[in-house]
Amino acid sequence: MATLVPWRQRIERSIAISRSIRGGNYVQLGTVDNTGKPHVRTIVFRGFANEYDMKFITDARSEKCNHSSACEVCWWFSKSSEQFRISGNLKYIGSNETDPFLLSLRKQQWGNLSDKAREQFFWAETPKSPVIESSSSSSSSIPPGGRDENGKLLQPPDIFLLVLLQPSSCDYLRLTDNFRQYDSLLPSPASTTATSSNENDNDLKESPSTCNTVEVVDNWLCSRVNP
Repeated sequence: MATLVPWRQRIERSIAISRSIRGGNYVQLGTVDNTGKPHVRTIVFRGFANEYDMKFITDARSEKCNHSSACEVCWWFSKSSEQFRISGNLKYIGSNETDPFLLSLRKQQWGNLSDKAREQFFWAETPKSPVIESSSSSSSSIPPGGRDENGKLLQPPDIFLLVLLQPSSCDYLRLTDNFRQYDSLLPSPASTTATSSNENDNDLKESPSTCNTVEVVDNWLCSRVNP
């Protein structure tokens, strides 16, 4: 039987195995709009902001910024035949952020982008707006690489947002041996073992199937479940 370890430890290994695969850092993000309609799109994973929060970027004019903050990311690793479904809440970090650490993360991410990626945040057109051939943005109005005439990086425009996915659960599946594990973040450090605590009943019910092994590791309730 595989050892129960939090999803964060598992995904670190999966990322390392798939690092050489083109598009290996692409994930699918699902959100829900205010009518209850689901939306899914592919975005680029940009690393971890801390031990668990996942980093992405977006344009503040994007539709998803007006959706519910509750979301789920699905990440398939073809080389190791593993799937991670990570649920949590999105936090958008813009120029009006008051936390100095988060502002520094945003600035750092801006500097880490390729020149072509930075240029997109100077486009005048709103995402998903109709294309008007006669009034398309002039390339001369877009600073090459998001830099000034001396090659120095410009400050990120207000529409550039760093996005943090703050996870609360992860549904992990490995197809090579049909191993499945469901992890849920405990609201506070566990003072008792998971098998004797009634406070975690809801977490177990969220699991897709009945668990036969449960452990608390690093404040995560890790449940071995049927695939």
